[in-house]
Order: sequence, then C-alpha cells, then structure tokens
Amino acid sequence: MPVTPNGIGELLRESRERAGLSREEQADAVGDATGEWCSPDTVKNWEAEKRIPRRPSLQGIADAYGLPMD
Repeated sequence: MPVTPNGIGELLRESRERAGLSREEQADAVGDATGEWCSPDTVKNWEAEKRIPRRPSLQGIADAYGLPMD
C-alpha cells in the first residue's frame, strides 16, 4: 500500500499496531531512520491526521515498515 497524504493516519496506526509497537517506539523508529528527533505526540497527530509527515519523516516511516513511497 503506497504512503500518501490521504488516509495516512489510518495506515500509520495500522502499521504500528501490526508491528506491535507503541507510539513511543514508532517515534524512535522514525527518528532512527531519519536522524531527526520524533515525539510520540507527533505520531499521535499523524495518526489523527492533524498533521501530515514531512518528506524525510515519510521516508523514515516507509523504511521502518517496508512501505513503498510510490
């Protein structure tokens, strides 16, 4: 499933839950992949679609979960 701004919150939540990760663990995974700090509140806002991840974060999310960026 490609990562796109439409419906990304549900995709992120489902991916995180499938991986058995907390929001804090997901934030750490994104931070590790991007080299930028990411907070659990940021992940919460992405999942609620209050904010959309920036391109580096999207790449980190895709890398962390093996999702394509097409």
